[in-house]
Amino acid sequence: MTGFEQASTATLLTIRGNLRRGLDEVATALDAGTFHRVGPKGAAPPSQAGQLTLSLLDGVDGELSRRRVS
Repeated sequence: MTGFEQASTATLLTIRGNLRRGLDEVATALDAGTFHRVGPKGAAPPSQAGQLTLSLLDGVDGELSRRRVS
């Protein structure tokens, strides 16, 4: 179980879009040389946030794949 089984397909598609936009921000930080810079008030740097984002995206994509949604 991934924890996403109870979410609607529409919700999962929205989450997937948000996660992909988050990865775009991580890529921007990588290009800008700020990949390891801690954010305001101690927020996780893009390097750590990106790891979490990838993990969540993997779970969402897995559930969508199980539902045969691309």
